[in-house]
Amino acid sequence: MTDKEKLNGASQGNVRDISEERAKRQNKPEKPEHEPILNIPRMVKILCSIFIAMFLLTYFLDVETANQIFLYLAFLPNLYVDPSQGYVWQLLTMPFTHALLHGGWFHLFINLGMMLAFGSAVEKYIGGKKLLVFFLITTAIGGLTHLAFYWGSVGALIGASGGISGLFGVLLRILQDRGQMEPGWRGLMPITLLWVGVSVLFALFTTAPGGGSIAWTAHVGGFLSGLLLYTPVMRMVK
Repeated sequence: MTDKEKLNGASQGNVRDISEERAKRQNKPEKPEHEPILNIPRMVKILCSIFIAMFLLTYFLDVETANQIFLYLAFLPNLYVDPSQGYVWQLLTMPFTHALLHGGWFHLFINLGMMLAFGSAVEKYIGGKKLLVFFLITTAIGGLTHLAFYWGSVGALIGASGGISGLFGVLLRILQDRGQMEPGWRGLMPITLLWVGVSVLFALFTTAPGGGSIAWTAHVGGFLSGLLLYTPVMRMVK
């Protein structure tokens, strides 16, 4: 073999090695991007931001103005007996707007934590639109359940825990659909009894920050409505 042939062979070998190396690099899978530690879904972020903003607004306003906001937005059962003590439009808005208010930092942080836990899981499974619909419905039913037990009461119901309890009920139904829980009421009954029992016991033996009572009725009403309305809402909301 002449020197020229040897040189050509070496050149071809180098080209082949370079081509193979380039192909390996092209076929090499890219390193997966690291997800942020707090990967909070969009709708949960929006709701949590609203809760925080409303709390800070009422916290830093003067007492008279803050009390006026509470009178407009809190759920007041006595207005259903005598609407003249407020405004007629409040009868329609109170079942929803009471979720925007919280009685203190501890109350706010507890509900934020629960929303991050239950709400994030629900939104990742069914999306932000359906999560919002479920939250509004179960919030309202939680408020109306409270009304049924405390008809005419002058005490104010505030906080998002009724709607968040509803999202917990929705999450249980989602887990059933995905085969991660035993189907039917046999799978739901132990957790349902535990949730209702704990809610009632907390209301009987503890007080909310600031001296108020814990609204176990809203927790139970919201939770049960999340369980029962899961299928029809999922069919109606696309």
